[in-house]
Amino acid sequence: MHRGLIPGPGFLIAASQASLDLQVKGPPAMILQNGTKRIGIEKGKAGRRLNIVRIGHSHHQRPPLDGVAKWMEKESGTMPNLKTGTNGRGPWRCILWAVLLAVLTGLPVQTHRVWADGAENRYAALESYIPAAMKQSRVPGLALAIFDGQGIVYSKGFGVKKAGAADPVGEDTIFQAASLSKTVTAYAAMILVERGQLGLDEPLGHYLKKPYLPNPRDAERITLRMVLNHTSGMSNDSDGKDRKVYFTPGTRFSYSGAGFRYLQQVLEEVTGSGFAEWVEREVFKPLGMNLSSFAFQEERLALMAYGHEAGVAFPIARKAVNAAYSLLTTPSDLARFYAEVCRPTLLKPETVAMMLTPAVQWRKDIYWGLGFGILKSPDAAFFWHWGNTYYYTNMMIAGKDSGTGAVIMTNGNTGMRLAERLAIKVANEYLLETGAALNPETFDFIR
Repeated sequence: MHRGLIPGPGFLIAASQASLDLQVKGPPAMILQNGTKRIGIEKGKAGRRLNIVRIGHSHHQRPPLDGVAKWMEKESGTMPNLKTGTNGRGPWRCILWAVLLAVLTGLPVQTHRVWADGAENRYAALESYIPAAMKQSRVPGLALAIFDGQGIVYSKGFGVKKAGAADPVGEDTIFQAASLSKTVTAYAAMILVERGQLGLDEPLGHYLKKPYLPNPRDAERITLRMVLNHTSGMSNDSDGKDRKVYFTPGTRFSYSGAGFRYLQQVLEEVTGSGFAEWVEREVFKPLGMNLSSFAFQEERLALMAYGHEAGVAFPIARKAVNAAYSLLTTPSDLARFYAEVCRPTLLKPETVAMMLTPAVQWRKDIYWGLGFGILKSPDAAFFWHWGNTYYYTNMMIAGKDSGTGAVIMTNGNTGMRLAERLAIKVANEYLLETGAALNPETFDFIR
């Protein structure tokens, strides 16, 4: 089988007022709290399912998606298998003729997409499924990239950048990554660990000249490891206004954007550079992620997708640099990054293996490593993460051993369920071997 490459140099829900607490040791009991109110637990249905717990959205609740969920569940069984397809030779003949024409005429040849054998049929099924799912979910635009150990094998945009406008989403359309930013931040931090500039278990307060946390005792307890596996005890206030520590660090899981904002302060102190500039130099440029930045780039404004709430477009926000959520990027660029995680060149393989080792159990079959969620199924192990701001919803999933994965980015706040289900569908139809299957409701706890 031939593998195709796209040439070129290139989750968390922002739930500031909600925290998810889970004892590091012991059975996977789950409590979700919004302030002092317990939202509760839904027990799994019959069959091999994961328990579901709903996480509240920051500052407001997402519009109800029950109708979308039912439709997606119904449709999930009708989508053709993405692995099936004839062993067609047509695309390769076209490519060979195009190359020959370029040689004879001196004209450039644009090989935008090269398929594996039969892949044009495989992805045709996917391409017929996505627009209908977007319509049901009220998502104006979506972009998807699939990668394997050799590079990107599929990348395409669907819909429009802004509702009511004709500008289509393309492979170079930039989205706000939201909490997918944290995966890049974690990887960048581990580069400094390998260089001996940071210690995984050294209190982060030791690296700062001026205290960041209000309680000096907390500065002596929170480590890089705790920030990356979300056991720091800090809140999910990613903007850094809330710097309090709410429980003994290292004792339980509670998703924390504030911990990553704290880490940003440390990284800037250690490197002597602005966070965005340092990541650009150490991560994005080496990986050819030429449309990625933690800082807003005015010259890239025309490439950006507008965020939407319930189908209504909102102005593109020029957010300050933030290690927890401000990454602006494309699915293809993120696919390059996650392909690096699968086949590391910037870090040692043993370092990445440690990052992808389950450290804290969150739900049944779902754990957290260092910067990544870990999903263990009977068929395979995956690392994953999601991103959710007011107006953008994203998902990534990749096989730990296979080196294959997918990145989905949408420009609508109603797209989380779509991104979750599409990630599972791609995993089942493309990333897993025939006959293996993840439950479509695997990530239904994300809201």
